[in-house]
Amino acid sequence: MTAARDDRRSTVAFERPCRSRRARRTRASPAPRASAPATGRRSRAATRSAQSAGESSDGVLESLAKALRLDEPARQHLRDLARNGSLPRRLPDQRAPLGMLRLMKSLDGLPAILFGRRTDIIAATPTVRLLFPECYALPAGERNAARWMLTSRQAREICLNWEEAVTGAVGMLRLHAGRHPDDPRTSGLLQELGESPDFTQIWDECHVAARMVREWKTVEHPVVGRIRFHAEAVASPDDPDQVLQVFMPASDAASESAMRELRRLAEAERTAPGRR
Repeated sequence: MTAARDDRRSTVAFERPCRSRRARRTRASPAPRASAPATGRRSRAATRSAQSAGESSDGVLESLAKALRLDEPARQHLRDLARNGSLPRRLPDQRAPLGMLRLMKSLDGLPAILFGRRTDIIAATPTVRLLFPECYALPAGERNAARWMLTSRQAREICLNWEEAVTGAVGMLRLHAGRHPDDPRTSGLLQELGESPDFTQIWDECHVAARMVREWKTVEHPVVGRIRFHAEAVASPDDPDQVLQVFMPASDAASESAMRELRRLAEAERTAPGRR
């Protein structure tokens, strides 16, 4: 398991008004998210309303959220936007809480990623490092899920539901940008990602998410083969800006076999001569 590392860059950006313009994607457009209650027009309307509300009372905000049928991540984003008048402050560096590290160690080799602000990767289990080696070849302070998903060819090749995952990553960025609108490190990340047409289109859809994958994730690994995972998210009780995403293999024989092989490889790497 990787040791918890300081969060070198920090988060936060501005909350710009959402647009519904259509941008050309570098891949086929994702399937419509009709079942997601916090996307599209309702989320755009909520953003505009919150930005103009200023000092809206909690009752007004809850009524607006109910009328727009927002899910909980979008409701939290609405509350964050309404209190954006607070003074800028430097955010503390994030570390993995000891309780989270213990929980990750107890998962018996399951892939698990502890996300921090703006989808920075704070810690991960050894099997995650084998699933996404390109991402973990980066220096610890540069491991950011949204950046890797949007800029890596490997991410598009091995993540078979790439569109859903990258939409979730951008949705998490929006949630954190609304929560910490004056942090220059998130602003810098958003400006960097703004060079990507995929990011621009997803950002303009105003999708808000508390986790990257809502239910299922499928990975095509070059060594162990295809694994279908069920994804669960665990919020950190110590830091509201941290969430642990755990991936459990589906019950089909192929996924279970591939997961056993992934565990075996992780154990072999851990016990290899010269490893401490």
